Amino acid sequence: FAKGMISSIGSAGLKIGGNISKSDNKVANIIFICEYLMGMPIVSAMVVSCDAKENSQTFSIGPCFRETSTSTSLKMHKDTYMFVTPKFIRDYAGDLDSVTKDQQYLEFVNYLQALVAGNPFISAVQKLGDTTETPAPPALVVNTTYVILGAYLNNKNNPDDVLLAWVGEDGKSMGDPISNAQIQGSLISFSPPEARATGAAIGIFFKDDDNPYKLAVATPSVYTAVSDTPTASFTPGAIGISKDASGDDAKKPITVSLSDVGLTMTSISNQVYKKSDDSTYGKLTLTKSGASTLLAQYDKGSGAAEAATGKITFKITASGPNGDVVIPASINFDIEDS
Repeated sequence: FAKGMISSIGSAGLKIGGNISKSDNKVANIIFICEYLMGMPIVSAMVVSCDAKENSQTFSIGPCFRETSTSTSLKMHKDTYMFVTPKFIRDYAGDLDSVTKDQQYLEFVNYLQALVAGNPFISAVQKLGDTTETPAPPALVVNTTYVILGAYLNNKNNPDDVLLAWVGEDGKSMGDPISNAQIQGSLISFSPPEARATGAAIGIFFKDDDNPYKLAVATPSVYTAVSDTPTASFTPGAIGISKDASGDDAKKPITVSLSDVGLTMTSISNQVYKKSDDSTYGKLTLTKSGASTLLAQYDKGSGAAEAATGKITFKITASGPNGDVVIPASINFDIEDS
């Protein structure tokens, strides 16, 4: 069909080319191409066009397709479009609304907009040196180095006018600063200086023309911070039980407080104090009795009860947002004479 198409375009172009007032028009031909590729019907529209003014000299001569020594040429433009049927739009275009709810898609769009406009943008927060590119956990660990990745993070090459800080409760003010941050254009490294129980985003604040620091961009997620060496404390701080106690009198409940919010005690090691290897001389056993409680159980044994003073050393296993941690612990006890 190409020969007939070019001939018809040339004939129409000749008519338009002769009209000076319409010399800026184009002549075109649209061909619908129907294909059946790998089981799927594909319809595309090919538009072939010529600018009447650009080809005015050729149109005045007229395209020639006979075998002669004379040849002419047309400068043609071809564009191909996918043809979408109304039924296809009805059946599938409704899913386009879901795009506006896709967080990854929206973040990608924001990233592209930031690149075009030169605005600061955060793409990820990760632990330094993590080659798996795993996002940082919601509970950052004190004295562990993390990196904020993105673009245009150094305030147009003015890192001295950039501060890293926790974002205030209003979502825009500057909270406690993170003073150990190292600022670069596409990367900021930092370590949480201390434990933090309240979750907050981490913000990058720019200073401009002696104005107060203002929030330029904040992490999409909020974080807390936990100590790198969590501890446990107990109430009461020591166990006191009479050497002749039995039944409920020989039991002492103990409340456990872990230093980091978000940690939950899951188990303790089975530590038992014995007066001697022979259980007839009495023993004191610690067991987990609740999510944050222990139970001290004294058994005076079948022999003569004896007083004793000492310390039980054990380990607490606790779970948290970063996985399980083992906390060394100890508590003093006194098996009293009366």
